[in-house]
Amino acid sequence: HRMISQSFDDKPKIGIVKDGVKLIIHEKPDFKSYSVCSICSGERVMIDDEESTDHMYKVFTEIGIEGFCDKNFIRIEEGGSNG
Repeated sequence: HRMISQSFDDKPKIGIVKDGVKLIIHEKPDFKSYSVCSICSGERVMIDDEESTDHMYKVFTEIGIEGFCDKNFIRIEEGGSNG
């Protein structure tokens, strides 16, 4: 099932917050921009590659908040693999 009722492509790209991290979601693709919320390790986000930048992913959280976060703290969930 989809977290969000928008379809970007057939399979949305899902990222998971790495262990031991509280990840800040920023309003703009800028680390100095306003912090919209933070999410804990293990939480899943949907990634929008088109709006992502070199350092930050554009993400949608499970409760529908959108914003930008540090790429270093997200690991991509590979479709169909267990790793």
